[in-house]
This record gives sequence, C-alpha cells and structure tokens, in this order.
Amino acid sequence: MTDDTPVGGQEVISASELQTVFDSIHDAIIIHDREGNVVEANQAATDMYGYSRAELRNEEVVTPSSGNPPYTQENARKRIERAVEGENQTFEWQGRDSDGNVFWEEVSLARTAVGGEVRVIAIIRDIDDRKEAERRFETLIDNLPGIVYRCRTGPGWPMIFVGGQSEELTGYRTETIESGDVSWGDDLVHPDDRERIREAVESAAAADEPFEFTYRIRAADGETRWVWERGQHVDVPRRPMAVLEGFITDVTERKRYEQQLKEQRDSLGVLNQVVRHDIRNDMTVARGRANLLEAHVEEEGHADLEAIQEATENAIELTKTARDLSRTMLSTEADVGPVRLDRHLRASIEDVRSKFDGAVVSVDDPIPDVRVRGNDLLEAVFRNLIQNGIVHNDKEVPEVRVSVMHTDGEVTVTIEDNGPGIPDNRKEVIFGKGEKGLDSPGAGIGLYLVRTLVDQYGGDVRVEDADPDGAVFVVSLIAE
Repeated sequence: MTDDTPVGGQEVISASELQTVFDSIHDAIIIHDREGNVVEANQAATDMYGYSRAELRNEEVVTPSSGNPPYTQENARKRIERAVEGENQTFEWQGRDSDGNVFWEEVSLARTAVGGEVRVIAIIRDIDDRKEAERRFETLIDNLPGIVYRCRTGPGWPMIFVGGQSEELTGYRTETIESGDVSWGDDLVHPDDRERIREAVESAAAADEPFEFTYRIRAADGETRWVWERGQHVDVPRRPMAVLEGFITDVTERKRYEQQLKEQRDSLGVLNQVVRHDIRNDMTVARGRANLLEAHVEEEGHADLEAIQEATENAIELTKTARDLSRTMLSTEADVGPVRLDRHLRASIEDVRSKFDGAVVSVDDPIPDVRVRGNDLLEAVFRNLIQNGIVHNDKEVPEVRVSVMHTDGEVTVTIEDNGPGIPDNRKEVIFGKGEKGLDSPGAGIGLYLVRTLVDQYGGDVRVEDADPDGAVFVVSLIAE
C-alpha cells in the first residue's frame, strides 16, 4: 500500500507532504527526545541558526555543555526534563547561530508522543527586534523627567511597574517600590494628602475618567517634595485585574516659585494699601493746607506756594497711577472679561475735565454702547492717555479729541491732542517702564501702565502723528 492509500474512506497525508507542511511553518520548530537530543527540525530552524538538519542532530551542536548550542543555555536540560514531566513552558533567553551571533528568542516547550515515544516540541521565535524596541522604550522612559507607573487598585496602590526617575525623585530603588517594601500610597504620599488623593482616584476610577492632581510625598531622606500626577483606570484584557497607569513628575521648584509669587503679591498688596491710603491721605491734607495759605502768603512767596501746590497735585496723581499699577500686577486672567466701554471712557473724560479747567476735551460722536475685553482698570487707560495729551501740551489752550470706531470683533479708541507731538525715535520707548515724556513732571509710569493693561486685555496701543500737530494714541480692544 502506498503512502497516499485511503484508510477508512479518508485520504492519508504522505510523509513528504507532512514534511512540506512542517517546513512551511514560519516559526522554528525543533523536536527533542526525552534526553534532550534533537531528532528533527524544520527549515525555519535551519535558517535561524545556520545549521543543517544533520548538524542540528549532531550531539556536539545540541549538547548544552558544548558551548555552541543554537538556543540552549546551562539550564536547557532541566527545562526539557520538566517538559518531559508534562510541565509546558514559555520563556525568553538568548540564542546563538552558527556564526556566533547572539540574539533573543522566545521558546515554548510542550510534551507530545510520536510513535509511542515521548517527544518535546520546541517552538522558537526570533524576538530580537522586539527586545530592541523594548530597550529603546526603556531608555525613553528612563530619560523622561518623571515616573511612568502601573499599579494595582486598592489600599496602598501596590506598584506593578515603575520606570523613569523613581530613584531620583523618591530616593528608593525601583525594586524596593515594585516589591512592596515601600508602598507608594501608604509610605510615600504625605499623610496630610493621602485621604484627598485616595478619594480623587476612587472617584475618577468610578466615573472612568482620567485624574490629575498635585500633592506631596516624603522621600527616603525625609524631604517633602511636591509632585504632579496624571493617570487613569485601565482594565487588563483577558485578566480579572484593574490597574492604574500614569505619570508623576517633580514640581517642587514650581511650588516654591508659586509660594514666592504669593508672598510678593501679599507684599505688593500691603504697599498698595500704603500708597492708596497713607501717602495719598497725607498729600491730600498737604494740598488742602497749601490752598488755605494762599490768602496769607505775601506776593514774593506765591511762586514757592504754587510750586508746593503743583508738587502735591503731582504726588496725588502719582499715587493714583501707582495704585492702578499695583492692582494690575495683582490681577489675574480671571479678572478680565466683558466691560462697558462707554461707562469707563465717559468716567475718564469727566475726571480729566474736572482737574484741567483750562483744557478742552471733546468727543467726536456718541460713544457706542459696546462691551470690550477689560476690567475696572480700563478707565485708567483712557484717563492716562487723555491726561498725557494735556500735561505735555505746549499750547495756550490744550485740546484733546476722543473718537471711537466699532467694527466686527474690534473697537478702536483714538485720543488726539494738539501738543508738540512725539518724535519717531520715541514712539515705542515712551511705553517703557520709567520712560518720561518731554518735560514730564511725573515718574514715567503712566504710559507703562497703559501698555501693561492693554496687553493684559489682548489689545494693542500705539502712537502716531496728528495733522498738522500733536500726537494720536490709538487703542485697539477686543469687542465682546
């Protein structure tokens, strides 16, 4: 009977066909006897190791102690013995081909029976590329400015994996954290933050949402450090396990800087109180007393008295500008929003008119009822610009003309004066901190305040030449 004679009505695969199937399998397959000797190998195995089938069956090639095995190492014989006993195994180790090249491979051993004889089938896969990718990934993680982790849910958050700068941040070795000798949740998280963080994590996990928070940890050296963490709850496929995965980074320096800014803001707030109340009140008293002296000062003393009165007026105006500037420095992005342009612009016009009886402040057209991006300090922008057009004016009657143009998404306010104008080489620098205008009696912070506020509002301010004389300040604001 031939190899392909039907048996029981079914066609039997011939030995040559079976060999063809065996050799067509992509993974390397080597069959061992119970002593570990190679009895058969497919074409993929010969290609992987560079040995012929006969060479693979050679005892000098396959004996673990020969020093030249294709995939065996010192414990290869023991692994085969365990497979003979019925213990299937899958493991990774480094193999070596006929040229001495070492590469990583994944080996699966399983016991079977062929013709009544016990055999161990080894299925081998070259995973060198995968291992290289893993090495690159580990290098990437190690170079991250923080910790990448995976941990189990539950008390203490036992770590499954910790990569990156865990030792630099915590002072503990990675193995110590992964072994559970040091618990992240119970040992590293600061006691004052544990309950807050636990509730936040549990709430986010229940809602299937990512979590993000800042808290303190206690490092191995006892130092308290601030960290920022972002993570999420993850279900592990095909395993009844829920884990947390995320990233942790050191933000201690940032928190120290924030604390420093808070202290500076508090100090600035105190200074603002002093400027706004104590100094301004004293100068107001000085101005009032100086005015009372007018009827009692002889002719030759009038010039000195007027100098005192002017100085007190300038000092009071300076306290207003300093107050506005300190409020600007204390404000945040949250303080900026839609405000009525007409209310702030009219208030600034009336304020300047009340202080400069000999000046003319006019408005070309009715101010439109429109909202712009700003805050309560928007009035200080217009007041400083209108007042600037009067204080630095060399005409007998200073004139300032205000106009407003409203287009889609933008409101432009122009403030034009009939003064001497501003040279081209000073059109930008006048907005700098401490820059004074021509013959300015002030401290040079009014226009700096204007630029600071307008920038905060997301707008723009510039100065142009008026026709025939003077300067035009153009303020562009975002329409809300």
